[in-house]
Amino acid sequence: MEDLHLTTWEEATLEYSSSFKEYIANHPLQEQVAGLSEQELANNFNGFILGVDGETLEAYQNTLGEPIDREAFERGEIALIATDQPEVFSRIQHLTIFPCSREGSSLSDRSEITLSLGGFVPFDYKGVGASLAPTIVVSNTAMQKWFGDPAALQLELNVSSGYEQMVLTALQQLTEENSAISLTSRAEAMAELNRAKTAILSLGGSISLVVALIGILNFVNIMSVSVVARKRELAILESIGMERRQIRAMLIGEGLCYTVITLGLVFSFGNLIACGIFDLFQQQVDFAIFTYPVVPAAVIALAVLAVCYFTPKRMYQLLSRETIVTRLRKAE
Repeated sequence: MEDLHLTTWEEATLEYSSSFKEYIANHPLQEQVAGLSEQELANNFNGFILGVDGETLEAYQNTLGEPIDREAFERGEIALIATDQPEVFSRIQHLTIFPCSREGSSLSDRSEITLSLGGFVPFDYKGVGASLAPTIVVSNTAMQKWFGDPAALQLELNVSSGYEQMVLTALQQLTEENSAISLTSRAEAMAELNRAKTAILSLGGSISLVVALIGILNFVNIMSVSVVARKRELAILESIGMERRQIRAMLIGEGLCYTVITLGLVFSFGNLIACGIFDLFQQQVDFAIFTYPVVPAAVIALAVLAVCYFTPKRMYQLLSRETIVTRLRKAE
């Protein structure tokens, strides 16, 4: 096992003041709290306290642009608020908390704890959300000091590569008889993602193949019609001294121009669209990794190049089987 992170939680009452008015005006459950009076808010300003270790906060920076003081957080001197709107707490410098006492804790019925507001984490941090009062995040050290043995909400395990399946099997055996415990495995999520990836690749590959064939046939048709429509023009050029290899080179050059334009659009705008789609996908699956399909892209580029090279060349070969006189007469 590489590391272990425990998230604990308990209920608490937060001291209400007028400084929270802007928060109440923008409350996530606005319909439920809109009709509450100031006294009702003060009497029912309850919420949750989360306990985490400082290491798990490294990925989160203070929304106001300042890093969270990890050492002060670990010592239990500051608390964080889970919100996506830190501006509504601009008037709040300190939080007065009344943790709900329970058997085994060191708290009396109305123990009062005052902490400095040290920053913010996202509203859906650890999937708790909020009650009437905002969710407060403190260190596990503080939670153990206040409650002794706080309730465990979430346990995150990171194991060494190669041991994922063995650890997953052991955890499934430990939790299979307790329906209250849910188990989420990155290994299982990756396996499910791979299955979905295979299905998407199969479906997307089939659609791409059909579209590619349609595009290739359309290009072959356009080039064929273009060469046939210019039969008289090409015959005249040949009659005044232009060699067949020069005409063939001209037609192949035109085809290669189409190749450059097509591949230029694919590798510029096409790649930007692909990156944009992946960014949207990564918001749902944050551990997904983007790998550029170098080999498929190279194969497609070579296929387009081959089609653009051989199609005009072959069409001119078929056309030039007839004599110049015959071609000029048919073109009249």
